[in-house]
Amino acid sequence: MTPQEFKDIQFLTTTLVQLGRFYNTQTNSSFLTGIMKGFGWRKGYEPTEHAGTYTPSNIQTEEDYLEWKNLILQLPKIESIIASRFKKLAPGLFLQAVEKMQKAKVPGFGDLEFNNSNSTPFASNLTATWGEFSNQAHIDNDVGPISYGGWCGIEEASGEPASKAGGYDIEYGQFFFQEYLLWLILMQ
Repeated sequence: MTPQEFKDIQFLTTTLVQLGRFYNTQTNSSFLTGIMKGFGWRKGYEPTEHAGTYTPSNIQTEEDYLEWKNLILQLPKIESIIASRFKKLAPGLFLQAVEKMQKAKVPGFGDLEFNNSNSTPFASNLTATWGEFSNQAHIDNDVGPISYGGWCGIEEASGEPASKAGGYDIEYGQFFFQEYLLWLILMQ
């Protein structure tokens, strides 16, 4: 990992943990433990609503609002970093995701206004998890056919990337991709 790549990861993890303080933890039917935060755009739940943003819920003072506003303005940079990593890993899938978003006229999670796309959108929202997050085994029912994920252990309070030298290690985790008969097991 280059020094710049480490700085990018450090920016992602610390900014998302700081921003996450202002949002409720998300859950779904397969959720077991940990913290899951959603950022960006989500499907609308009202008959006249096409889409909406995840709404902050823990802003109680003007100082909170100003801190949240400063952090939310970092979403375009977060989107750019993740887009770069996704494109480098799987350029064809990245382009498919961009084409799907553009065809649907949906903003990327880094777009702060619905009709003011300043990015190359590849995903409408971003989910970040921490705190020993885990789900039951399940099949996702995402609207899009492509999901991109990255993993980085963090110091939970600060969001700083954790290191093995600092006592962090992956103990266990698994992902099963039924369509490809692929089972990925993470363990020591």
